[in-house]
Amino acid sequence: MGYVDNFKTSLKQVFQLSPNENIDVGEILDDQTKPLGAADVTEEVSAAPNGNRHKYFSKEPSIRYEDRISSLNSEVNSVISAGTKILGKIISDGNLVVGGDVDGDIVAKGDVRVKGKVKGSISAKRAELNECSILGNICTEASLVINAGSEVIGDIESGDTSIDGKIKGNVVSKADVVCKKNSLILGNVVSDSISIEKGAIVCGEIQIKCTENADELFSKYFNSGKQG
Repeated sequence: MGYVDNFKTSLKQVFQLSPNENIDVGEILDDQTKPLGAADVTEEVSAAPNGNRHKYFSKEPSIRYEDRISSLNSEVNSVISAGTKILGKIISDGNLVVGGDVDGDIVAKGDVRVKGKVKGSISAKRAELNECSILGNICTEASLVINAGSEVIGDIESGDTSIDGKIKGNVVSKADVVCKKNSLILGNVVSDSISIEKGAIVCGEIQIKCTENADELFSKYFNSGKQG
């Protein structure tokens, strides 16, 4: 049976024609279409052996769907949009953006940006607060930025710390602290160094960390402490 006969048989099955009804292939095929003959078929492609697979498939290595999803997730922030409220603890392997309200602790391996309300502690690599309210402690491995309009009621442990908002609690930094003009700190500050702009208020003790005790510093820097 030729290709044209096979084509006719298939059309009859699709349109449910009786075996005795004939169909004009010319009515189906346009003027530019030529039915295939036996001589027109040059090669029949079947499942290729492993040695010849490169003839039919790309040489590029295949990537599993799970691997593609994993690589995408590492580049995309998890977002809690404005108007959304989360009750419970949040744990994130990547970055987190909080635009809504969270009633629970936040633990993230990446960065956390907050422009909402958090009633709980925040632990992250880095954190940035923008016109938000935090009722809980904040702990960051690297930097912390508290922009104007933000309020924190809780203690802070961080690296480099920039403050332009309000804090009711103690600040302990393993690096530098910058108090900008809008900052208000009701608590003690401990850091390697501190700079305070005009207009900033620090109501508490300020301690610059030092590896030497008071007696050693007195003997080192005060002439009256030297016996001669």
